[in-house]
Amino acid sequence: MKIEHNSQSLIYRSPFGAAKTDSKVTIRIALADFGIPSHIKLVTEFCGSTRYYDMAYVFSSLDTSFYEATLELNEKTGLLFYYFDIGENGHSIYYGNNDEALGGSGKIYDNIPDKKFQITVYDKDFKTPDWWKNSICYQIFPDR
Repeated sequence: MKIEHNSQSLIYRSPFGAAKTDSKVTIRIALADFGIPSHIKLVTEFCGSTRYYDMAYVFSSLDTSFYEATLELNEKTGLLFYYFDIGENGHSIYYGNNDEALGGSGKIYDNIPDKKFQITVYDKDFKTPDWWKNSICYQIFPDR
């Protein structure tokens, strides 16, 4: 059994990087040597609520099956966290972020993962002030 989702690859998450409000993000997961799972759910945690999205079968390549779900981001900004719940032989296994929580390829968990993938959702109407565009900024961090 092999499960793959790489949050830094356009194959698995499109578009890559931070997402604007009122946009869509497509999330994919690939299962190899797995058989037919009883369920595959994308689980999101955003602004204090948890949502479950059924992932639809998209295509197969060799022995790997791809599933996807599309998130519609509303007008709220913040950090959206996500992981996968995959049904196998009457129980669930989970796929979340790697141990370093830096994105990229994740890992399989027996329980709901503490380390989840993240999408930063920002205001689509935000504009950088004109005075800032040609400015120099210094950050001073005194350590004593």
